[in-house]
Amino acid sequence: MPRETSPAFQFYPQDFLSDRHVMAMNASARGCYIVLLCHCWLHGSIPNDWKVIQRLSQYEGHHWPLIREMLKPCFIFDNGELRQPRIERERKKQADYRAMKAKAGQAGGKQTASKRLADMVAESSPPSSSSSSSSIPVLVEQAKEKELASTTSGAPQKPLSQTQKDHATRLAMADSMRRPYDRVHTKNRSR
Repeated sequence: MPRETSPAFQFYPQDFLSDRHVMAMNASARGCYIVLLCHCWLHGSIPNDWKVIQRLSQYEGHHWPLIREMLKPCFIFDNGELRQPRIERERKKQADYRAMKAKAGQAGGKQTASKRLADMVAESSPPSSSSSSSSIPVLVEQAKEKELASTTSGAPQKPLSQTQKDHATRLAMADSMRRPYDRVHTKNRSR
């Protein structure tokens, strides 16, 4: 059984109706085939037992031997079961698409968190006559070091200025905003 089963798959009427095996089927065989495609999608395969396949396809008529012969070319034998190649290609396409979207979402979330942190630091930075883009990372690093030093050492520290306190507060807020994001995405990656 597939690990992640989507509730639906793409159905391409042009491909279905122009397939040479489908064109050779009568209406009963086509109905059985569609039901079996659904079973393949939901369960990954169908058993390699034509009596079970007849029950799965819900066909109760007397023409099963003829229908079975029409259905056989549409499936491949794989690992003791029958699979439908087109369904497997669709499954892979969906898995690739989900992986691409998850990766893009993670990248977007990290970028948003970084921007939020930079905005907070920029808001709290005192205006200076020479604005330099390299001063923000230095201020962030200094605030982190001072915050770490004040919480880890028992020795009395030189009191922080109000600006330094503001930096440390904003960094702590940014870290707390980033942590829930990291927990959710770390949890999703482990599945």
